[in-house]
Amino acid sequence: IDETLRALDDLVRQGKVRYVGCSNYTGYRLVESLWSADKKNTARFECVQLQWSLAVRDAEREVIPACRAFGLGPLVWSPLARGFLSGKYRRDQPPPAGARLDAWKDSFKALDNDRCWGVLDAVRKVAEQHDSTPSAVSLAWLLARSEVSSIIVGARTVAQLDDNLAALEL
Repeated sequence: IDETLRALDDLVRQGKVRYVGCSNYTGYRLVESLWSADKKNTARFECVQLQWSLAVRDAEREVIPACRAFGLGPLVWSPLARGFLSGKYRRDQPPPAGARLDAWKDSFKALDNDRCWGVLDAVRKVAEQHDSTPSAVSLAWLLARSEVSSIIVGARTVAQLDDNLAALEL
């Protein structure tokens, strides 16, 4: 950690980067890094890139509370749980051909459970109530979290991008 932070600090001091962040750190590793940066007087991580969605909420146990406590901004990847929360998947049916989770079968298995289907059912219901889509509702939920600095969407078409951008109005 010390060597990594020293190298990143050199880049900040040289003006090559403004801020540094980490990706997929556990809560203890993140806090250890912040402690090391403070102790060694180096640049610290200002953001954490992590997986977070209504379907995958593991980050809420340790990493998100650490972000709140130490003022880091989560940069969320896979906010639609690899497309699961887009609404195109159906319970007791295989993923549509060509869909992301059709290729990533292990990821689909991890989401193919009663809890995730229940989440998707609730998201669909909220989307109907707001004349919106499951994607927009799922993204709006994340955008409403004050600690979230940004989300990374994986739209493959203009229609998907438009659907994702609808979250800004919800």
